[in-house]
Amino acid sequence: KVVLVGCMSDKSDYHCTPVNDEMAGMEVWAIALDNTINHRFLRSFGTLLDWFFAIISCLFLTFLYLRLNDTNLQNFGMRLAPMLLILLLCLFGCYLYYFRIYLNVSKAILLSAIGILILDILYALSDLIKFLLKKYA
Repeated sequence: KVVLVGCMSDKSDYHCTPVNDEMAGMEVWAIALDNTINHRFLRSFGTLLDWFFAIISCLFLTFLYLRLNDTNLQNFGMRLAPMLLILLLCLFGCYLYYFRIYLNVSKAILLSAIGILILDILYALSDLIKFLLKKYA
């Protein structure tokens, strides 16, 4: 048996946690100790799988961007798709966290955002070059 001795009413020992906005330090220690005793640890997928998941997400958005290129949905769809992907990635990360599995979805979100930004710049430059060729040709 383990006994923790401390003060639960000390306002300077309250911390913001993912579970609660204000949680007493003793309560945080109690939960951590209970998880350790009962062998409830987070399992990580590992960095390699995190990057693989990020690259797959980026390739999916890139494929979607290129597929919608010739349609009227490109501007609307490619602004909505990354937001939906971010929401789905966050929900998927929360779902895995429920089973004590940690997947770093921030890499997927960042890589997808950079990929879309690069494609936006590439299409803007190609449209500028086409405009200049028509004007001065």
